[in-house]
Amino acid sequence: MSSHIKLQKNNNINGESSVASSLNSIVKKQFTNIAEQYNLYASAITEMEEKIKSLKNIMLSESFLNNCKHINLDNKEPVVKSKNIKNKHMGGSSRVGDGVGSVDNVIICDDVVGTDVTEKNENELDNVQPLVLKKVEYFTPSQSNSLFWCFYIIYNGFASYEFESNYFTAEQQFKIQTIEKVKRGENKAALKEHKISKTCFESGLVSAKNINAKTLYALCLCYNLNIFYVYKNTYYEMITNIEKPVHIIIYNAETNNFSIRLPVDMHATETLTEHTEYMEKIKESYWKLDNLEKPLRPITVYSVNDLINICSKLEIPVICDTSNKKKTKAELYSAILQKI
Repeated sequence: MSSHIKLQKNNNINGESSVASSLNSIVKKQFTNIAEQYNLYASAITEMEEKIKSLKNIMLSESFLNNCKHINLDNKEPVVKSKNIKNKHMGGSSRVGDGVGSVDNVIICDDVVGTDVTEKNENELDNVQPLVLKKVEYFTPSQSNSLFWCFYIIYNGFASYEFESNYFTAEQQFKIQTIEKVKRGENKAALKEHKISKTCFESGLVSAKNINAKTLYALCLCYNLNIFYVYKNTYYEMITNIEKPVHIIIYNAETNNFSIRLPVDMHATETLTEHTEYMEKIKESYWKLDNLEKPLRPITVYSVNDLINICSKLEIPVICDTSNKKKTKAELYSAILQKI
């Protein structure tokens, strides 16, 4: 049975009845209902998108991934399959690229933590605890401006980088956002204190093909982030807010690009333990830079022993190859300049 809308004549402005005015009233009501339904659907879609985004962040968080590692999908297989398992250091590194959910550009170094498990009988094997592999991961952005993208990941999170659909547009938008932030005068005092002009910062961020360490430091000052910057056998601490965690960026001499040490936790309130341990080791063996533009002070500032200590950390020989004698102060200073 088809339904029919009964048109009632309404009075127009002259007091006369009009079918047109009645039809207009009905159509207007129908459009109002459609608009309300559209707004309802749009609101539901927006809410769904937010939930999906939150779910992605949870699934890519370090705590979630760590919990997944301990899930055993096949209880029939024993944890220890071999009767002769030796705990030895697994040197080198490997690229992750196979299997479900693999992530490109991630280098994993395995450090085995635990006690030796020698050959035991079957009864003893039941009480053997599985070896624990402590993963040390570095992520290298595939873009040429890898130092910029390391900072982008620290600020926006790894999930934001991984699900980005247009990296060129994202890079330009972030740079424009940063320039506008500087022009508004945000963190102006911090930039001025470290003698970084707005013109120099804008030029290093927008005009240069790849950002350098000084521009990276300016970004840290602009966004109140802390980065432990490792370059060859040197390191520089870009600390802008002691109440925030420290992230690590390292230079790869072989590939001439930069990597970020994982995990990157945007919500962390303090520096992760594994990052702290790594930085302490670097401080023991690498040379600390006090100035990015002038890493080495005038020669008169240093004693011979000071230069020898620097050479030791930079892996520079202090014995001359030709004469087999100790290098002079000038030779040591010159060798350090060439190295850095």
